[in-house]
Amino acid sequence: MMHLSEKVLAALPPRPPPGLHLPLVWNPSDHEFEPKELWLHLVACQSVLASHGERRWMLDREMFPLVLSKGAIVLQPVQRATYGVMVWALLVIGVQMAQRYPMPQAIPTLSTTVSAEGILMGYIKILKPLTGISPVAESEKAGSGLTSAMTAPRRNSSDLSLLTADTGSQPCGEDPNLVVHYRFTNQSLKPGQVFTAFLSSNVFCSDHEEKSRHDVSMVAHSSDRRVSIQLKGVEFGAGVDQLSWRLARVALRELWQGVVMAFQYDLGGFAREPRWESLSFRLEYRAVTVGQGSLGGA
Repeated sequence: MMHLSEKVLAALPPRPPPGLHLPLVWNPSDHEFEPKELWLHLVACQSVLASHGERRWMLDREMFPLVLSKGAIVLQPVQRATYGVMVWALLVIGVQMAQRYPMPQAIPTLSTTVSAEGILMGYIKILKPLTGISPVAESEKAGSGLTSAMTAPRRNSSDLSLLTADTGSQPCGEDPNLVVHYRFTNQSLKPGQVFTAFLSSNVFCSDHEEKSRHDVSMVAHSSDRRVSIQLKGVEFGAGVDQLSWRLARVALRELWQGVVMAFQYDLGGFAREPRWESLSFRLEYRAVTVGQGSLGGA
């Protein structure tokens, strides 16, 4: 009988929950969002949920504020809902969003139930801007988690030229020991391909967060499977892999928000338009290379 190593198993794509079903209801007459804001936050919110691992029960409502429009993404579990199911649900929402409202079309509010194996597990809503209510005050835990996820190091105005360069380094706002070094490689990609590839990478991280501390190896595909994010840990000494799945998830979120989307939380917006291009990247932790990867044609 053939036995697969943990590293080989880690590279296999996760399987969706059996019978996962989300009947999305879009409401264009209610409110429409700028697409890059909603895409930015959907990946960040999914990353925060993925930090809990796949199997942990989700017991409380999570409410994530949309920083620019003051709308919110709300997840309400009902019964037997796990964080893994909700991470998959956000992937499904993102795939349908990219197909139905491709960049640069505005995206309306939506609501949906989340079911798996014929059981209602919860609700997800993207709400229009709230008046008189602070999303962070409504859910301090979720709000602070998203703020941590969206925080980037402060830059001087003279540093902004680096954000348009083909090569650069992106310090991580959540973990100051982590730096993402990147190089754009000038292959044009479709926005929806890049967006759904990052959503898929969070599913990998959720699936492996509590299964294996290290042995990071992934090929996360876009919804059309023509673009992928590839990431591998770098081994040291006697095969010791220094890249954890937690660190991989944080690094990919930094790559998405700081490099691809160029969102600067302390500046209150986007430093430039997103770059929908192929790139290679290297992850450095405490001045040691711990991982390397690429975004590009599968």
